[in-house]
Amino acid sequence: MKGAKGLQVINSMSKTELKEKRREYIEFTRTMIGRGFTYTQMVDAIRQKYGVAVRQAKNYVKETKDQIRKELGEEQEKDRADVVTKLWQLYRDLYASNQLKEAAKVLDQYIKLKGMEAPKTMAIMQKTEVTHDYSHLSPEEILELTTKLSNPNK
Repeated sequence: MKGAKGLQVINSMSKTELKEKRREYIEFTRTMIGRGFTYTQMVDAIRQKYGVAVRQAKNYVKETKDQIRKELGEEQEKDRADVVTKLWQLYRDLYASNQLKEAAKVLDQYIKLKGMEAPKTMAIMQKTEVTHDYSHLSPEEILELTTKLSNPNK
């Protein structure tokens, strides 16, 4: 009945208290990730510190890792957008100062980062398999053919 006790505690909390507890669990998990704890160590530490079930501790670890991945993705996208903006400004400045060769190089990088470049050419290879249908041959004809193939000098 250990799980029932935990459920009673959760049900008795207000939404604000639940959000605060959840934030506390996630911050604790982030700290452990930053310190290099293994998955099992994190689950055990959460269970010991907060008295939650294994399943719930695993959910907190998973949720924290997902949140970190999402934040990193958003940060990388923001950085990429900043680079694209700076490249465009550099292109305009170079073009305006009549440095066309450098402007063309910057424009090429800008186009690649924006994903507007033409697709690369590809060599398409096709594999063809040839099979022979010998169903029309009699068993004697098949034997004769295999004999000829195994002894080409005859």
